[in-house]
Amino acid sequence: MLLNHSRAIDVMREAGIDVLVLTQPNNFLYFSDFTQVNSFSFIDRPAICLFFADPAIDPVAIIPRWNYEAFVRTSWITDVVVYAEHAAEGSRAKAGGWRQALRTALTTRSDARTLGVEEKVIPKWIMDEVMAVCANRAIRDCSELIRRIRAVKTADELSHLRAATRVLETASADMLAAVRTGISEAELAAAFRASVGRQGAEGIKNFVLGFGPESVITHKLPGSRRLAAGDLIRFDLGALVHGYHADNARSYVWGEPSHAQERRYAAVLQGQSQGEALLRPGVTAGEIYAATVDGLRQWLPDARLEHVGHGIGVEHHECPALIHGNAQSLEPNMVINLETLYHDAEHGAFVVEDTYHITEDGHERWTHLSRELGLAAA
Repeated sequence: MLLNHSRAIDVMREAGIDVLVLTQPNNFLYFSDFTQVNSFSFIDRPAICLFFADPAIDPVAIIPRWNYEAFVRTSWITDVVVYAEHAAEGSRAKAGGWRQALRTALTTRSDARTLGVEEKVIPKWIMDEVMAVCANRAIRDCSELIRRIRAVKTADELSHLRAATRVLETASADMLAAVRTGISEAELAAAFRASVGRQGAEGIKNFVLGFGPESVITHKLPGSRRLAAGDLIRFDLGALVHGYHADNARSYVWGEPSHAQERRYAAVLQGQSQGEALLRPGVTAGEIYAATVDGLRQWLPDARLEHVGHGIGVEHHECPALIHGNAQSLEPNMVINLETLYHDAEHGAFVVEDTYHITEDGHERWTHLSRELGLAAA
């Protein structure tokens, strides 16, 4: 099971939430184990899950008819309501579409008095139905509550995350093996994408890869620039397996690094090292941020970082956010991406990002791409 079931109930009870109305595809996947996320691209045929704080009340999945067979093979939820936009002779689907199915599910469970919704992402047309049916009940935004539930991973989640990380490591190595003078950013990106595809995984949308001065663009899409000796290669890439993300980033110099490049990269490594040393249960996200930034500023006093990392799971950026002042403590079985990044308009962007599993007494690093700055130019 992907869902951290006991944690979900504890967090909901602490917050006074009786039922979560889950519509975001990532959350539906997490609460149901249903990983065929491609079907969620049809926004007029949503999948909705109702999850209750009372373990005596079974969760409900409301799904389109076309997903039924796949859903019952993969999900642990047994109370499944299928719907169709149009009634068909002999179909078990409820006529009236998802609206009628949602109304019925909420009406027949009227003892769930306080509802939690994903206010940041719930489509308006679904929220309108919830409000119409539950006009006399309390409705609260639970976007951050859900992220807090998802922060500590189950064994099945760790398995998916490890698999995605293995794909990413292999694809990154294949991409680096393709580096040569004159290759374009787009051609190098294609080598990465091909490796991810060969391994049966998907790439992530925020594909970042740039050479030389282009590397300083925060979310640089690979383009036509061709690699020359002395260029900085910066990438921030990922992979997706069963709906779970992997993510890492590196900067390399094609050839012999200059003194200025080495100095900036040494600062990044110092920041990463100081943040990494604190990755263990009980340390707050804010403390990790402060240690990472302090290490970077020992070399580069002008360094400014909005964040130094994030949790990772069914979303690329999950809780906890490694930001200034965040008092959330790390817990065993969180999976964290720590990243130290320095932008320099003249010399490019220097970065190290790795993935860590928080263990009972420390951490385990999952990503192991070389941290040597120079790549041997052919």
